[in-house]
Amino acid sequence: MIKYIPAFAIKLIFTTVVIFSLFSIFYHLSMTELLFIVFLVSGLTFIVDLFLFARFGYLITPIIEFVSTFALLIFLSSIFVQTGVSSIVISFAAAYLIAICEALYHIYLGENVMDKDEPIIRQLQVELAEEIEPHIKREE
Repeated sequence: MIKYIPAFAIKLIFTTVVIFSLFSIFYHLSMTELLFIVFLVSGLTFIVDLFLFARFGYLITPIIEFVSTFALLIFLSSIFVQTGVSSIVISFAAAYLIAICEALYHIYLGENVMDKDEPIIRQLQVELAEEIEPHIKREE
C-alpha cells in the first residue's frame, strides 16, 4: 500500500501542471474547480493504471488512458465552462500532454510499483506449428 502513495503523487503532480496550465489560461476556472478536475482525473486514471497496466503493458494502457482522459476532460469542461472557446481542442491538448507524461510514468510504475511475480498477459506466446506429414491420414 505504501508503494502506491509516491506513484499517485507523481501522477497528481504532472496532471496538476497540465490541467492548471491549459485550463486556467483558456477557461479562467476557479481554484476549486481546477482542483476538482485534477483529483478526479488523477484518481480515475490511477485506478485504470492499477488494473490495466499489469494486463496490457506499455502500449495499450496509455492509449486507453488517453481516450478516457480525453472523454473525462470534455465531460468536465462542458460542466464547468460556459465560454466560447472550444473545449474539444483544449481537452485534446491536455489529454495529449498527459499521455506523454504517462509514457514516462509507466516506466516508473513497471519498475517500482508493480510486482514482478504477477503473470502478465503480454508474456504469453502463441504456438504455431505445421504438421510434418499433412497428406497422410491417421487411422484410428
